[in-house]
Amino acid sequence: MTGLETILSQIHLEAQQKADKTLAEAQSRAEKIVEQAKRQAEEIAEKARQKAELEATEQEKRSNSAAQLAAKQSILQEKQVLIGQVLAAAKTELLALPEEEYFHLILQMMQQYAQPEYGELVLSEKDLARMPKSFPKALKKVQPDLNISEQTADISGGFLLVYGGVQINCGFDALFAAAEDTMRGRAHEILFE
Repeated sequence: MTGLETILSQIHLEAQQKADKTLAEAQSRAEKIVEQAKRQAEEIAEKARQKAELEATEQEKRSNSAAQLAAKQSILQEKQVLIGQVLAAAKTELLALPEEEYFHLILQMMQQYAQPEYGELVLSEKDLARMPKSFPKALKKVQPDLNISEQTADISGGFLLVYGGVQINCGFDALFAAAEDTMRGRAHEILFE
């Protein structure tokens, strides 16, 4: 299992509770959208039938097809919005973890991304300020060649690893962006299948 898969697994586990909680709401909203789309489709179909009496049967078929397509597009758009909300909530929950849990996660991530050479761990200004006093000692146990930089990174959460001129971006924004397609697919499975 790669580091990204482990992170995705952790994100999935943490987001699962949020997803379960929002699943009922999402399904309810989806049902409302389907009902609304059905009503819209019925209205369009009724208009098409009235028009078809005056026009040709072919016009009715085109109208029904357009209504079905509009309904499908409306449902798809709402699903994309819901999936985006779930992913945003997952990232927000990661950033809001209690300090001990958050920095435990940082240590776990570091074990996956750290190189066996001297380097620096760069945190965001917020994370550097809230870092538990026990973290540097825990870091040395896990990665003895890493030092915590006094410099900060312009990231919302996560960390940067700097080895000479090489920088490994393990910020949550970068990790979420790199795995967005996979996470969107997984969120779709959880919410809608």
